[in-house]
Amino acid sequence: MAGNKRRGGLSLRHNLLRWLIPPMIIIVTASGALSYYIALRYVDITSDRYLLNTALAVASQVKVINGKITLDLPHPAMEMLLWDQYDKVVYKVTDGKGKHVSGAAGLGPAAWSGGRDKKQFYYGDYRGEPVRVAALFTQPQGAGKADGMVTVQIAETLNKRQIVAGEILAGVFIPQLLLVAITAVLAWRGVSHGLGPVDDIRNEVASRSWNDLSPLKEEKAPVEVAPLLEAINGLLKRNEDALAARHRFISNAAHQLRTPLAGIKTQTELALRQSVTPETADSLNQIKLAVERLIHVTNQLLSLARVEPQENIPPSFAVFDMGAAAMQTTSHWAARALDKGIDVGFDQDDGPLMVNGDKGLIREMLDNLVDNAIRYIQPSGVVTVKVRKKEGCVALCVEDNGRGIPESERERVFERFYRMPESTAPGCGLGLAIVRQIADMHGAQVNVRNNIPSGAIFEVEFPAAGK
Repeated sequence: MAGNKRRGGLSLRHNLLRWLIPPMIIIVTASGALSYYIALRYVDITSDRYLLNTALAVASQVKVINGKITLDLPHPAMEMLLWDQYDKVVYKVTDGKGKHVSGAAGLGPAAWSGGRDKKQFYYGDYRGEPVRVAALFTQPQGAGKADGMVTVQIAETLNKRQIVAGEILAGVFIPQLLLVAITAVLAWRGVSHGLGPVDDIRNEVASRSWNDLSPLKEEKAPVEVAPLLEAINGLLKRNEDALAARHRFISNAAHQLRTPLAGIKTQTELALRQSVTPETADSLNQIKLAVERLIHVTNQLLSLARVEPQENIPPSFAVFDMGAAAMQTTSHWAARALDKGIDVGFDQDDGPLMVNGDKGLIREMLDNLVDNAIRYIQPSGVVTVKVRKKEGCVALCVEDNGRGIPESERERVFERFYRMPESTAPGCGLGLAIVRQIADMHGAQVNVRNNIPSGAIFEVEFPAAGK
């Protein structure tokens, strides 16, 4: 139905989540990146300290012996000092003039700027592999001023650092991703819970019938929604006043018309009993038919006004036997049906068929269904009223063997003042509208289908008493 179609644009829930989740993702991602950077920085500091300690250990064994700079460290001790499970570690010692003393000659030189800081850390290259280098500038044992400074370099490949970086990346970002997912779920549930009162209001409005104009409950509504509810309740009150005014107008107008119309009909019948010309008699008959039709419209308007309750459940509901009430109502139509040569019958299932409702209104509904069938069926037709017991409900059916109702018209015939285009029988188009209104008041379902081999079946399913 058109009323259930989604309107364009984002919902309030999606709008709130759009403002909550992306900033949270950005913040969590930035936090993870910062944590990753800090962790790598500490890894670099720790690894650099290890290289510096190794360089200090090597530098402590650099001596001047017989005027020559020498690394006085046995080869096994050097291997133990430089051993690493993951990386290749090499060293190089050069004198103050850059002359190679010991170690890996392929390692590039380090230049001392002459400042107070006698150590350097930098990335370099050794035989095509990237390395991290710690360079230490120191004066060897036994050296004089003329001997100058020596440079001790310790270089390490980057395998261990890359492994640690991967572990940190997994250790930082996997929890961050889980945190984003959990935060998104909590945000969704939080927003949904926060919008719960709004959903309750929507469901309350959607479940109401068109004539329920009672105020919406404001007690549990959020403060932000309260002004909207006040505005809606104000609109409902104005509509209720307008419907009540229309109800009073129709009822009063119909009551005011009944007496003069009855008088006109009586005077017309009296005039027809007098000696009048055929032309006058024909005119009087036309007046009589018009008045009868107007009386019928007036009565239907009164019925329509009466079945438009101000509340959903009329106070006169009671449990009664649908079969007995339907049989009594059907018998009242026998004389009129016989005048038109129409056979009116009644049939019901065995046992009491109890429903909870307004007995007078349901009988009026059946009156309209039977009247509708008799009006539009051909002479010598058959109309049958049936009361059937179904699962959880009691069905009131009116069947005829007339022309039937096309499928395209089956919903429109319940509109007020609507009559099918080919209809020639007198009527005002309110009978079936009254039927639908009474059915709605009782929570009943009205169905229209074809009769076999011809005609129509109007079936009204009432909830069985106690259901």
